Amino acid sequence: MTFTVSRWGTFKTEVSASGGMVVAKQEAAARAGAQVLAEGGNAIDAVVTMGWCMAVMEPYQCTIGGAGYTVLRPVEGEAQVVEFTGRAPMASKQEHMGDRKPGDIFQGPLAIGVPGTVAGLSLALERFGTISLARSLEPAIALAESMPLDFLMAIRISQCLLALRENPDSARAFLHNNDSPLTGEKFTLEQADLATTLRAIADQGPRAFYEGEVGRELVRAVRDRGGVLAESDLADYQANILPVLRSSFRDYDLLAVPMPSPGTTTVESLRILEGFDLAGMGHNSADALHVIGEAYRLAFADRDAYLGDPDFGEIPVEEILSDEFIEQRRAEIALDRAISDLQPGRLGVPAVGAAGAGGGTTNICAVDAQGNMVSHTQTCIGGFEGFGVAGSTGVIPSCSLNWFDANPGAPNSVAPGKRPLTNMTPMIVERDGKPVLAVGAPGARRITNAVSQVALNVLEFGMMPQEAVSVSRIDYSTPRLCADDRINADVLAELERRGHDVERVHEFISYGGAGAGFPGFMGHFARPNAIYVDSDCIRHGGDYPGSSGAAIGVDGSA
Repeated sequence: MTFTVSRWGTFKTEVSASGGMVVAKQEAAARAGAQVLAEGGNAIDAVVTMGWCMAVMEPYQCTIGGAGYTVLRPVEGEAQVVEFTGRAPMASKQEHMGDRKPGDIFQGPLAIGVPGTVAGLSLALERFGTISLARSLEPAIALAESMPLDFLMAIRISQCLLALRENPDSARAFLHNNDSPLTGEKFTLEQADLATTLRAIADQGPRAFYEGEVGRELVRAVRDRGGVLAESDLADYQANILPVLRSSFRDYDLLAVPMPSPGTTTVESLRILEGFDLAGMGHNSADALHVIGEAYRLAFADRDAYLGDPDFGEIPVEEILSDEFIEQRRAEIALDRAISDLQPGRLGVPAVGAAGAGGGTTNICAVDAQGNMVSHTQTCIGGFEGFGVAGSTGVIPSCSLNWFDANPGAPNSVAPGKRPLTNMTPMIVERDGKPVLAVGAPGARRITNAVSQVALNVLEFGMMPQEAVSVSRIDYSTPRLCADDRINADVLAELERRGHDVERVHEFISYGGAGAGFPGFMGHFARPNAIYVDSDCIRHGGDYPGSSGAAIGVDGSA
């Protein structure tokens, strides 16, 4: 006997505007960015303002103790990347990871990396923005002083109640009488310590975080619990401005983040797929999903084997993205069956390694009235449970070392000062020299597949961004093909017939990394958002319907 079960789905309406457009994972953050645009600020001003807000509103996803990347395509000048990844403290050692195996979570004081978000947001604003640092921080400071307790935050606090209780600093920030705020009918959060830290940054600049009392207290809290983070690690930290990783897909130019982000993997999968008539196969057909899935498997095999921090060894990015190598990998895809013995491509160097899978992340996109476009991803690994709040700073430092390979001697193994291979891959797409698409996502290891599928939905299948981020997807960043159960059952059965191990999942409301949450709030996929600029220069925004973000269009000025 077969049962058919009704499903409760979610949806969001698309937003269009002729002026600016912002999209963020919390509506209050998006409103703060939209207000900056309305006052005459540019896209970087809006993104930085939203970035500070998101670090307050979703501390289980991203904090100012985290890391990330900003991809900027200005109307005039070259595309740039602001890189502010976490680094291993200089006293970090591979043995600190213990007997951890690939896929195991590494968290706690020894997993804390040198935080980059404060440096990254500040540098982006200083070099490319127009408003003051203090103005960019105003909405975040107000939210830290008092913000409504939304239902997703309430759920996350309840889920992590034991971890929050174990850390008195976390309990002070997020609990009420050492219990969920809801038990005391308290519907606001006051992160007073974090507000004080943010005001110090607004008054004194980013060095207040890295060299002032805030930095000293952060280091004290980490070291008191057995960590190795040092004041010198903070004082020496610098965010970087880098050229984009530039490649192509059909008539489009892809502007991605260079190593150690998975931009290389995102680009590799799209370049492999360029050799197939996906539009002719049909969206979410068995043929299309088969070749998309195979491209993802090949690209991830190369990622895990070869990629890491280029400052600590030769990373073969050019070779991986070369026409010869792409053709070699594409030729391994058979249309009638899945690859049975998946191996990294042959590059003439040892193929060893694995990337970490953890993550709690957010993504922000913005386009201003002049056409400057930004895609920005920031993260904090571990959140409430990884380390929690550090002393009186109000800051949750990121367990960034979780991204490193548990095996010694690999491209992504731990070394002092090294950057781990991350999961964040914000991207901008150009056509005829003009930016047309900004896209990114939170969702740990599954971000890469999400970003490339949204890009395909827009560029190959002609969707507008809200549809592109909402339609059913697959993920193949793990050995199983994770498939949205909205995909036609016959299609999924055909994928199984071709040799894919298909896991059917139902996506509802997602607020954490893949697989995190209570039943009914599981996140099986990454949660993308995007902005598309059409041929009439109308901006269209879309945000994943299973999360509480929003796209906001801006026309006119305040």
